Amino acid sequence: MAASLEKKNQSISSVDDHSQYKATWAQRAWLASGCTTMLISLAKSMLILAAGAPTGPRTWLHLTMAALLGYLLADLSSGIYHWAIDNYGSAETPIFGSQIEWFRAHHQYPSEITKFETACIVNTLFHAWSHIPRRKLPPVVAALQDAGVLLRWSDHKAHHRPSVNSSYCVVSGICDRVLDGCKVLLALEVAIFRVTGVKPRSWSETISEWKLMMTQDENPVLD
Repeated sequence: MAASLEKKNQSISSVDDHSQYKATWAQRAWLASGCTTMLISLAKSMLILAAGAPTGPRTWLHLTMAALLGYLLADLSSGIYHWAIDNYGSAETPIFGSQIEWFRAHHQYPSEITKFETACIVNTLFHAWSHIPRRKLPPVVAALQDAGVLLRWSDHKAHHRPSVNSSYCVVSGICDRVLDGCKVLLALEVAIFRVTGVKPRSWSETISEWKLMMTQDENPVLD
């Protein structure tokens, strides 16, 4: 167990480097360009609607359904991706190695995610908000969490309890009801193990290891 913990503690180096809390100019540029592209696309869509495209009840129904589907797919895909990098690969994995290392470190020090500037973690900002005490959140974010539109700590905290095998979705957590309730990800883990012989990390981490790791960081989130 000591060897296992030593290996896990090596992954925390990415979080120990406090310079990573600050966004780089490249990250800020990506954030600005992404927001600009999104706003331009939204403006073009509104212009098309205003230019005479059909705007009857059916059109608005289709738009609402498309938005809802996109919202659900975003939550679902975030959960599947989160599950994959939590359970498979290592810091040496091509392309995804740094993300795998960072998420492993996040499990040891959950509250560290709240210290990063927005441009560093824009792809997992809703996740970061779930780790911030409610009283410190912007009122609109707290309201959206209360409404269940955004992920809240009460829905995410199970992911930070031994062993990490549930509550992977980090947009709203809605799709966890299907993934966890129907044991979809467990079925995938079993299938992968039977085909490749590779076990997910959630099978091998013991409760004792998690208790020792979690004493290093107590999440400050309070309702």
